[in-house]
Amino acid sequence: MEFWIIQTFNGISYGALLFLLAGGLTLIFGMMRIVNMTHGSYYLLGGYVGLTVIWRTGNFVLAILVGALAIAIVGLAEYNAFLKRLSGQELGQVLTTRPNDPEANYFMGRTLLSLNRAPEAMRYLTRAVDLDGSQAAYHLYFGWAALDGGAIERAEEELTRAIELDPTQFDAYWKRGEARLRRGLARDARDDLERAVSHGLRR
Repeated sequence: MEFWIIQTFNGISYGALLFLLAGGLTLIFGMMRIVNMTHGSYYLLGGYVGLTVIWRTGNFVLAILVGALAIAIVGLAEYNAFLKRLSGQELGQVLTTRPNDPEANYFMGRTLLSLNRAPEAMRYLTRAVDLDGSQAAYHLYFGWAALDGGAIERAEEELTRAIELDPTQFDAYWKRGEARLRRGLARDARDDLERAVSHGLRR
């Protein structure tokens, strides 16, 4: 019976923690339109500040006040230094507060590629591939951006990697065919384009 009581309290405390973190993130995004992916880190930092105050003073109420004040100051500093200029740019905010997220870098690269900004797209897509090289889509769009940016051999290399990871990527065959055509490899280009058409028709 004691085991179930302990597990019940563990579940309630963990659920309350998740609610607190999710509630804070939702309120900040809902009211200020800011995606702050460091919200959990702030919660942890506030806990450390509060614990330090308790150790030094033994006053729990003072620890709560000082912890909240410290994180308010850090949050205000981050907003003024980084997030204020990114108002309304949710993806940019995610990348600012979480630069090592491969998916965020990938979507930023795709967005820039759709705006015909291949050199900038390559920077983000390179980071996405470096962080997680197991995703065929990352290599596909990196190759696409490299092709649009004139780096034909790098484009062919990345598109080949995308095909190795996922042979059903008909866009990768299409773009690799285009890269090979630019390199004067007409027969290889024709094979890739035929595969692209056949995979596309199957879909």
